[in-house]
Amino acid sequence: MSSLEYTLVLTDEANDDYQHILLYTLEQWGEKQQEVYDDLLDAALSRLKQDPRLGRKLSQLPPAYRAYHVGKHYLIYRVEGLEVVVFRILHERMNLSRHLP
Repeated sequence: MSSLEYTLVLTDEANDDYQHILLYTLEQWGEKQQEVYDDLLDAALSRLKQDPRLGRKLSQLPPAYRAYHVGKHYLIYRVEGLEVVVFRILHERMNLSRHLP
């Protein structure tokens, strides 16, 4: 765990991804599963805030970006000073590099 205190920032795109994931989960698997997945994503975001080194570098991402796998999704982020900036939350089957700024 890092001794530094990081701030977590979700871009508008990441917020949109999060909401879409929750809506899709609700429509496909119901409210209980939506709550489970929401808790899973929320816990993963908290862990990243505590230790941004948890994610790994992937060959399909630019060098500054990391990916943290949670459930069926990747949290795509990079560390900017003391901020962990989450750019996207993408399904594991998506072409990750295609959906980055």
